[in-house]
Amino acid sequence: MNTRNLIALTLIIINILVLLTPAAGSDTLKRNLLEEIISPDKTELFEDYGELALAKAGVQAVIQGMKGAEVTTTTRDWVNIYLSIVDELEKMTTLTKSQHPGDHEEALKRADTIGTSINTLKKYDIAERNGIPVLAERALKRFYIREGKFFEDLATNTEETKVRIEYEHISSESYDKGDMPSDASRMEFEAIRDERRYKRDMDRA
Repeated sequence: MNTRNLIALTLIIINILVLLTPAAGSDTLKRNLLEEIISPDKTELFEDYGELALAKAGVQAVIQGMKGAEVTTTTRDWVNIYLSIVDELEKMTTLTKSQHPGDHEEALKRADTIGTSINTLKKYDIAERNGIPVLAERALKRFYIREGKFFEDLATNTEETKVRIEYEHISSESYDKGDMPSDASRMEFEAIRDERRYKRDMDRA
């Protein structure tokens, strides 16, 4: 291997090592993270979901309690996951202010991505130890429960059988994700009962 190729290979190795080495902590990163945590005005969301307000206080306390040298890109990564969960929940609650079922179904699709983010957040020991993922999970479950009730009410007030069955299934699934198994089973029973009635009526037609 000639000298030029050896130098090029050495530079590549150095660049790879730089990318793999955790960035040293800094006071600047700490200040930036605290600003990102504190500055957004989420008053309405936090009033609706007190768990998120507690999570915010927890994240803020953790970062404030760390020395600048301890605040690294790893810290930034888990804080960013927390911030993305809050932002996404805010978008979801905005969607569910509508009375249009389609907006609520879109919000439920977004909720599934939050579940994935919460599971990722659990992998960061410092976040897990301070209960941040648990609080976010409680907020998400409460969202699912509200949507279960929304679609249950829609089903009750819907005359068209096929649509009612669809709403009953959505309600059941939402209650299930909200950790309300009895309500989930009740709505699934109603959906199955209505499906049988619908099939019987179609066979007679």
